[in-house]
Amino acid sequence: MNILVTSAGGPAAIGVIKSLRQFDTEKKHKIIATDITDLSVGLHLADDGYIVPKANKDYFTQAIAKIVKEAEIDVILPTGNLEIDQFQELSHMTNIFMSDSKTIKLCNDRDCKPSPLGFLILEYSLKHLFKSVPYFSSKVSSTLQSSRLAFIPCP
Repeated sequence: MNILVTSAGGPAAIGVIKSLRQFDTEKKHKIIATDITDLSVGLHLADDGYIVPKANKDYFTQAIAKIVKEAEIDVILPTGNLEIDQFQELSHMTNIFMSDSKTIKLCNDRDCKPSPLGFLILEYSLKHLFKSVPYFSSKVSSTLQSSRLAFIPCP
């Protein structure tokens, strides 16, 4: 499986790459990383890496689409919050391991209406996240696939 991890310079991407390495003891998967600079730590931790434009550039999605085709990407793991909105339009090309756009917009809403406890309460299902990626869906235990509540502090 070819896995694309984006925003490879950030702590989330570095953690994802290290976890994938630890999980893939048989070396069956190839990790490809992207970032806007070649100084990104994640680019050096991955098997292969690409420099891409910033997510706010018009050609960001085209650059990612080219990588998806060229590297035969099976799943994208977006880790940068500035680029997350861009990936929905690539879902016809490959699997994207993220929540749907509606959920992401709700979580990023700075004008959210908190509960009396000061939290936005969002119910989600990990099963939903895993079901579109066959490899992961077969590896996730049933306890991880149950519904959970996320408590997101509102500003």
